[in-house]
Amino acid sequence: MYKLLIFLIALFLVVSIEFKVIDLSKLSKKYITVEINGAISNPGFYSIKKGSNINDLLALVNVEENADLSTINKQLELSDKDILYIPIKQETALVSINTASLNQLMMLPGIGEVTAKKIIEYRENKLFQSIEELKNVSGIGDAKYEAICSLISL
Repeated sequence: MYKLLIFLIALFLVVSIEFKVIDLSKLSKKYITVEINGAISNPGFYSIKKGSNINDLLALVNVEENADLSTINKQLELSDKDILYIPIKQETALVSINTASLNQLMMLPGIGEVTAKKIIEYRENKLFQSIEELKNVSGIGDAKYEAICSLISL
């Protein structure tokens, strides 16, 4: 009888206990792991606090001088397993006004096909001796010259 009483009490306790299923994937992590590569001297995986942004991550790594951060939103919040690539600055090749093709000249801001042809006609008679001489070409005034002078060479 004693065993039956203990069994009934135990059964009553088991039936009255409420069980909850816990989804372990939803448990909050305090840290996330992200990977960073590119123009940094110490690429790899980093553990940072959840809620950190790209700027926080950049503070942990040695960003190289040739890194191009101009296209990166440093305030963007990182998530677990994110991969960040820091690009290298591309050296902009100057356009030679003495040797550039029609298409290369047309890549300059404000230079269309007509003006590019005028530049080529001008240099066929005499190569440019200075980049300022470009202002002698019809259609290139001070404003257009100022817009392209840092993008051209002889």
